[in-house]
Parts: sequence; C-alpha cells; structure tokens
Amino acid sequence: MLLLFLSLAGLLYIPLWWFIPESPRWLLIKGRVQEAEAILRQIAKKNGITPPEVLFNDLELEDMKARSKQSHSIIHLFKTHNIRAITVILFLVWFILTVEYFGLSLNTPNLHGDNYWNCFFSAAVEVPAYVAAWLFLRRFSRRFSISGSLLLGGVVLFFIQPIPSNLLAISTFLFIIGKLGITTAFCMAYVYTAELYPTVVRNTGVGVSLMASRLGSTISPYIFYLGVYSEFLPYILMGSLTVFSAFLVLFLPETLNVPLPETIDQMQK
Repeated sequence: MLLLFLSLAGLLYIPLWWFIPESPRWLLIKGRVQEAEAILRQIAKKNGITPPEVLFNDLELEDMKARSKQSHSIIHLFKTHNIRAITVILFLVWFILTVEYFGLSLNTPNLHGDNYWNCFFSAAVEVPAYVAAWLFLRRFSRRFSISGSLLLGGVVLFFIQPIPSNLLAISTFLFIIGKLGITTAFCMAYVYTAELYPTVVRNTGVGVSLMASRLGSTISPYIFYLGVYSEFLPYILMGSLTVFSAFLVLFLPETLNVPLPETIDQMQK
C-alpha cells in the first residue's frame, strides 16, 4: 500500500502541464516568437511592468528564424572543447553525488545508536540543507558553494567509522554534518547544471547529468558491501570520491550574475 500511495502521488504533477509556462528562451530558439511574446507580456503584467509595443525587431526575428532551423542532439554536448569538458565533469560530479547521497541514506540503519533516531536525524537534516542551498545560490559563488559543501561532506566521512561505539553522539553528529554537506551540494547542482548549458542543449545536458546520477544511485547500495574486506573501506572510498568531486567543480565556469548562454558559440567566448 505504501508503494501504491507513493506512485499515485505522482499523478498530482500532471495538471502542472497546463499551469507552468514554457521557457520564452526555448520558444524563441525554436522560432515560436508569438508564443514567447505572449508569455513575456503576461510576466510583465504580473510584475506591473508595461512592455514596449514591439518586443523584437525584424533583425532579431530573422536571426531567431535562422536559429530555429538548426537541430541539436546529444552529440553537441561533446562537439567543442568547452562544452565537452563541462559535460564530462558534470557527469562525474553527478555520479559521485548520488553515490554519496543514497549511500549515506541507505546506510543509516547501520550507524551506532537507535535506528529510529538515526533515521529521523537523516531526514530532518535535509531541511536546513535546502535552506543553506537557497542562501548560497542567492549570495555566493556557485563553484565555491558546491565545492565547499562537497568538501565538508567528504572530509567528515573519514572520521565516522573510527568513532568508538560508546561515543554515539559524536558518530551521529559527524554523519549529520556529512549528510548536510552532500544534500546542500545536491540541491545546488540542479541549478548550476542548468545554468552551465546553453538554451539549445540545456534539457539534453541536464538529462545526461541526471542519467549519470541514476547510475550512481544504482551502485550506491553496494558500496557498503566493501565492508566485508575492511570496515573502514566504504567510508574511505566515499570520502575520497566526494573530496575528488569537490576539486572537479572548481574547473567549471562561474555562472553567478552571468547571462545564460543561448547558443553553443556563446560558450566559446
């Protein structure tokens, strides 16, 4: 019944199709200028702004018409040096993120102490993590915010397992801090990924990144089977991968207060 309830709850998202407007940028790239204008005028009206009579001049319309004839596929994510580097780095970062996130979540019952309290803390820590992600996205660098969160979450993983069983509070506290860092980075990664890719391949780029995350979530339950060889091995592996991903993020471009790229050519500038 629980699985049925969780599945049926997804049906609530279907009506959103008629309430959430399409992206004006995407409509313009596809040559659907009138639809984009209607949405932009509606946005201006809700914000109390009077838009000009003509939103796009003839030259802009001709340029949009030319762009609408171009088609893009997953191949374009590897076509140029800049976008290829971004795609590879994001693939690795998303893969590692989900390995750590789901690995920590699924391993909660194996922690020292009461299973119910551990599960409660594991879930409750996500609330401040989302708030922290919101604050970081509004005020601070994307790269350093995500990298710092990953570094925090990765470093504490090295110290969870060596804690003696009689020091439950310290072990639980380290676990919460690790989950806080990973969850914060996970939340910010969605926004950062969308900002890195140009409009013409944004959906494709985000889709490839999420595919990498699904691979990570598939592998994550098996990470702790490595404990058969050494009880420290799962946490050492997860901590090392998380710290590695923290440094990988630093190689990505900053997107805070930077106009979103619309074409692949703009990413080369």
